[in-house]
Amino acid sequence: VAPGLLMYAAGERAFSGACASLLFDKLEGMIADVVMAPLNAGERLAAFAGAAVSAGLVSAAATAAVLWPFAHLALAAPAALVYFFFAGTLLLALLGIVAGLWAQRWDHYAALLTYFLIPFSYLSGMFYSTDRLPALGRWLIAANPLYYVIDGLRYGLTGVAETDIWPGALLILVLDILLGALLYRLFRCGWRIKS
Repeated sequence: VAPGLLMYAAGERAFSGACASLLFDKLEGMIADVVMAPLNAGERLAAFAGAAVSAGLVSAAATAAVLWPFAHLALAAPAALVYFFFAGTLLLALLGIVAGLWAQRWDHYAALLTYFLIPFSYLSGMFYSTDRLPALGRWLIAANPLYYVIDGLRYGLTGVAETDIWPGALLILVLDILLGALLYRLFRCGWRIKS
């Protein structure tokens, strides 16, 4: 359960931080400060993503400090742990940036949390092993990229994974690159941030 809680803390904070930051700036009319700054699209994207990932990792560290006395948090595979924490948190931060650019009201943000982030998080093997699920359940969860992030974290902390971690690591890397390229284009053209 501990790897799922750590990833949920990091991912939820990264998604919410990125989305809420962009949406607040748009609604308060402060997005012009970001648009007018002498930054290119890549620098804007790096700033929003870096801030969201940093907030997510701090949140996960605070959660780990609370879990430490109750859960066996070892470092079975430190490289896998670091990779999946950063890549998974970046994935959710990039999704949060997409959501923040798309959203035009706080209702949109609340709907994304309620109908996207929370269901995808809970249907990712966060709190349970997928071994005992029926075949359809295992197939549905295997279609969720967060499953591979949590399985990679579980491997990093315990040395045990339900799947081979390398295809999951590659999938998360490809999704991060594709979302980064999409967001670069969206920032470059000023989608929903230019008046």
